[in-house]
Amino acid sequence: MTNSTAIAVDTFTAKAPFKFYEGQIIDVSWGYNCTKIDFFVVTRISKHNVWFKKVSHSILDDEWGRQYCFQKGTCVPDVRTLDGKLVPINTGKEFRAKLKTWPDSGGQYCYKDSQLFSSEWDGKPIAYDHDT
Repeated sequence: MTNSTAIAVDTFTAKAPFKFYEGQIIDVSWGYNCTKIDFFVVTRISKHNVWFKKVSHSILDDEWGRQYCFQKGTCVPDVRTLDGKLVPINTGKEFRAKLKTWPDSGGQYCYKDSQLFSSEWDGKPIAYDHDT
């Protein structure tokens, strides 16, 4: 009789800590009783600061949005691809935010007007639930 013992395999894969880079598109989700989405592009970085410009966004005409009269739906930043890179079509005024580092992971982040800047847009539409 064979004794087969199951061995647990840890499938957790550690991600590299988040770091800002020039030209990066950042998505920011915020709101108290709703989910608002803003997009920003990193314009420059120094040792202590990151500069951003707000990027306009478009609401997608999808089934989910039509079902809720676009009070809920999905949106994407207004970008185009140029030489293999995402380039914002329309941006706002440049502003600066202090660069900070999470003590546990070493990942970078910034705060501006109660918004946490800490994630790169993954190229997929993002859900919102408010009237934009």
